[in-house]
Amino acid sequence: MTAAFHCGFKVNAVACGSQLRQFNAYYALLLDHLEKAKLFPPPYLNENTLEAATEKLLQRNRFYKRTLVEIYAVLRYENTALDTQIPTTTIALCSKREEEWIYPTRKAEVIGIYTKSRRDIHGWQGIQWLSDPLVWHAQNYAKRIGINHDLLLNNEGRIADSTAGAPYFQMDKNTIVTPPLEEGATEDPIHKNIAWLAQSLGFRVEQDSITPQDMQRVQGALLASTRHGIIPLVGIGSHRFHPSLGKKILPHLNRYYFPDQKIE
Repeated sequence: MTAAFHCGFKVNAVACGSQLRQFNAYYALLLDHLEKAKLFPPPYLNENTLEAATEKLLQRNRFYKRTLVEIYAVLRYENTALDTQIPTTTIALCSKREEEWIYPTRKAEVIGIYTKSRRDIHGWQGIQWLSDPLVWHAQNYAKRIGINHDLLLNNEGRIADSTAGAPYFQMDKNTIVTPPLEEGATEDPIHKNIAWLAQSLGFRVEQDSITPQDMQRVQGALLASTRHGIIPLVGIGSHRFHPSLGKKILPHLNRYYFPDQKIE
């Protein structure tokens, strides 16, 4: 039989040593996205098989520091001897070794707002699709103008997401606002962790609509994702602010994900 790849999505997870961190949250997200994408879970998929496969991959590659583990779910159509096609779902794993044991302290960055195209939020389900033209174009545009990342807009003209994780905006001394899934955000288990860690530091975290015009009121900001951890921001467009928000939350995030590592 032959097979042709059709479509799919991926879930980013993080490992340290030979184990996925916060495994249950990422496995639950995988199952949730399989259901939303209307992909049938393969019969071999369960918590034990996925965890064992990941551990085997990391040990085989001798990846013992922090490792990005990409979990791919891909729809395939297999051609049978009767000249018919059967839809199946394949789960594949890819590991990318990082240099640090924990999420590093990154240099604060300036981010732009990509306006040339927008995310359609009609039926948006927060899935990180393998083919997302908006992210691809925004990333390339950011590089052409000399920055690394861009904020993304939805078709209502509001902030939806970014090319490097969920944006969190400090709007006053105690309030942080982040776009909800309904605005076009991509779902990632780290977002819930960022929210309650920020709350433990005295912030009130709200999921709410926010516009490009609101960016002039931002007093601090960061991007958060399982892939990058926290990227502190020092500016949005021409507007500048102090990058302390990300620096406050990062040590607590590392203690949560990597309790077996030394965190300063």
